[in-house]
Amino acid sequence: MMRRMSGRAALLVLAVVVSIAAAHVKVAIAAPAGAAKVLGGAKGQSGSPIEGPVLGYVFNSVHRTIHPIQGITGAAQVGPALASEVSFATVAVFPTHTFAFGVEAGSGSAYYVELTPAAAKATTLGSINDGADRIVISPSGTAAIFYDRANREAQVVSGLPGDRKVRGPVALDSVPGVISALAVNDAGDAILIGVSEEEGGSLYLGGPSRDPRSLTNMGRVSSVAFLPDSNDAAVADYDRNEVILLTDVAGGGGSTVIGGEHDGVMQPAVVAASADGASILVVSSQRGGITRLSTSGGLPNSLDCDCRPSNLMPLVGNAVFVVTETSASPLLVYDGDRELNGQPAPRIWFVPPSEATLVAEPTPSAPRRLPRGRSGR
Repeated sequence: MMRRMSGRAALLVLAVVVSIAAAHVKVAIAAPAGAAKVLGGAKGQSGSPIEGPVLGYVFNSVHRTIHPIQGITGAAQVGPALASEVSFATVAVFPTHTFAFGVEAGSGSAYYVELTPAAAKATTLGSINDGADRIVISPSGTAAIFYDRANREAQVVSGLPGDRKVRGPVALDSVPGVISALAVNDAGDAILIGVSEEEGGSLYLGGPSRDPRSLTNMGRVSSVAFLPDSNDAAVADYDRNEVILLTDVAGGGGSTVIGGEHDGVMQPAVVAASADGASILVVSSQRGGITRLSTSGGLPNSLDCDCRPSNLMPLVGNAVFVVTETSASPLLVYDGDRELNGQPAPRIWFVPPSEATLVAEPTPSAPRRLPRGRSGR
């Protein structure tokens, strides 16, 4: 009898504990230092949604929507689309992942987009001419270019985010061949223009207060990237399988080859600088891998992947990038901040969509190939 009564008492105590726990539960998810915040669907006693970390935001060009990457590297998913009254043809998210620039589908109007936990709040940029089809962001997100391919002109926005100034337009119609790469420095006063032609290519320097002038001839230029807070820049030479570091491009500095075939650089398609400027990340379209090159002469680090990387869009972190098209699912993220036993151990992470997210299925695409020809575009 005593044992039977003790069992009933234990069940009663357990039921009371569960009831109390269900009545009032507080949940906290720790976010890594420097990470932005996103609000989820669950709510606490005050009615406020639970906070969690956001690794960044991506634009889905198929559905014309902006999505958060909820979580941290190695444990993230693409969240539901942010509410927006504007349907965008293109969006460029800034490295801070607090705002973006976008161009509206149809009208071609330019917008400043504030990325809030629940919505993408868009405000018209009336001083930007309609019709831009490409937006290029500076490495630290303090400047940007709106490029109109049809009219071959660029407008520069500097002083971001608070003291926004629109400069230009900068006429690029004097630049021959196909403009295959563009970059702007953080000051917003220098633009690098990469050109591909039938036989090789060249690199030009322009800006709001300077006409474009030729810097050097090379193979076809597939990508250019300034270093943060600097006039130094990395250039990808697609034909010669090289990455070149230019120093003080506005002042006529020198150039050094910092990566080649022996480092795993094979038909480099995209280059980007790490947030601290100590590394250049390179996507090799032929090999299907990512190489990390040192700007100070350190050893390179190559990572092959069973994928076709074609992008280097920075996320929260020093060397964390989306390396596949942001309209595909799942996303692939290169985590160059990962260490193992105190040594660099970069890795590729899969980022699947959440159940509430509509993301286009990935379609196989050939590695990026640069155009050959003398088109004026």
